Amino acid sequence: MKYDISQEEFGKKYDEFLNKLFYKDDGYFHKLFTEKSNKEFGIFRSDNSVCVKPITEKETLMYISKKQLLNVVCNEKKYLYASYEPIVIDYIIDDKLNHLSDECKYSDYYETVSKDSEIIKEKKIAIKNIILYGAPGVGKTHNYQRVISMIENGENEKKIFDTITNNKSSSHVELNNDDIFQTIKDEKRVEFVTFHQ
Repeated sequence: MKYDISQEEFGKKYDEFLNKLFYKDDGYFHKLFTEKSNKEFGIFRSDNSVCVKPITEKETLMYISKKQLLNVVCNEKKYLYASYEPIVIDYIIDDKLNHLSDECKYSDYYETVSKDSEIIKEKKIAIKNIILYGAPGVGKTHNYQRVISMIENGENEKKIFDTITNNKSSSHVELNNDDIFQTIKDEKRVEFVTFHQ
């Protein structure tokens, strides 16, 4: 995507944006939402980079440097984190600093996530690995992509199982799943491994 802004102007706006963010160690963050799947993520800063973290129990901290965003904005390079960078760029370029959410207390928010995972452990819900097998062309890769996309969208286990076993789908959902899966794959958050006996 081509942006109509000079390197100097974008660099200045990046610095202004960065200076308005909380340091992670401050214990606060602002909450934003991804564009395609509308998933919450926290945004804060390190010494010289914007940091984003999906709102999950897992500590997946991604650093988005000024250099990375300058490459996207001015040199039309690919996004490194396609779920997050377009939103951050939009906030920087359009001066949406005043549209950031109220501050969220980091420990309170993530404590809630931890409590949810403790409840799951108490109920002894087993983690399941899924192995798809079969002859070439029966849909293993297709179903794998659907499962990953449905997990990312927060679908419950029953719906995922029913959709895959009954081969339910709609073209709108399938297109959205393809986009979501491709984004996750590009961000290197998932890998597909095949093996032959």
